[in-house]
Amino acid sequence: MKQETRNVRDNNRTNFLPDSLGWDAMIRDARKRIEELRFSIARLEKKKAAGEPWPGARSEDEGAARQRAV
Repeated sequence: MKQETRNVRDNNRTNFLPDSLGWDAMIRDARKRIEELRFSIARLEKKKAAGEPWPGARSEDEGAARQRAV
């Protein structure tokens, strides 16, 4: 398969970049993000299944103590 190039001017210099390299880089980055999101989702599902409270949620006792303090 023939790789085409495109002309990119940068401060009176001319660089020739294969278009396929740009596409390949974007595809690689997107796949990496998908992998990271899948890892995060799996970790969050484990925390939820373990019954961990949501990080900002207050317990009912803490909420009642705050109301009395006001």
